[in-house]
Amino acid sequence: MTALLEARSVRAWYGEAQVLRGVDLSIEAGELVLLCGRNGSGRSTLAKALVGLVRRAGSIVFAGEEIAERLTFEIARRGIGYVAEQRDVFPTLSVEENLRLGIMPGQAATGRLAKRRIDETFDRFPMLARRRGTAAGVLSGGEQQMLVLARALLGEPRLLVVDEPAEGLAPQAVEAVAQCLQSLREQGGAVLLIEQRLTMAQRLADRIAVMGHGRIVFDGTVDALDAATVDEWIALGARR
Repeated sequence: MTALLEARSVRAWYGEAQVLRGVDLSIEAGELVLLCGRNGSGRSTLAKALVGLVRRAGSIVFAGEEIAERLTFEIARRGIGYVAEQRDVFPTLSVEENLRLGIMPGQAATGRLAKRRIDETFDRFPMLARRRGTAAGVLSGGEQQMLVLARALLGEPRLLVVDEPAEGLAPQAVEAVAQCLQSLREQGGAVLLIEQRLTMAQRLADRIAVMGHGRIVFDGTVDALDAATVDEWIALGARR
């Protein structure tokens, strides 16, 4: 079976500082891969490299097409959604206006279908429905996190790359995030999840990849990872 995403020998830099040193990772349609590792191991940089937000080299094939030279908006239109750790909202726009921006060109951007999709999103995220007309900039951190996730899902991504979606959320909101990711998988979408809450992530994950020193040092099942700690795998990778 051909993977939905196939990354090979991916390197990435911030200025002259190299962060990724040859990452290999594949993701199948309908699969949720948990990406974990220590802070500074390259997890967020890999997410940014996949969507073209950092200088990168190597091969990134998505749905059979090489996208390593594509711009970020082109990658998004091809079906990769990205939820950044820093909760990028348009602060002066309302919650509903932020959501409308998640509907990609070529999708139903106006009319009854667009309204129905927005309403369905509010049904899924009732805490956002209560803040429908509120400027996004005055939302709490947890509410902003839910907003950027909901906006990304409105783009109907085939692959969602999501960085620390549960950070700062109350348990009820964390469960809502988990249900959304599970729903995306059930519809055939794939997820690359960067998350430190291993209890939630391991419940959802089909596979776990551990990053250390800019490389993938472990890629396998939850049970296989349980045989050693994340830190032990990173230490093994450092000696390669």
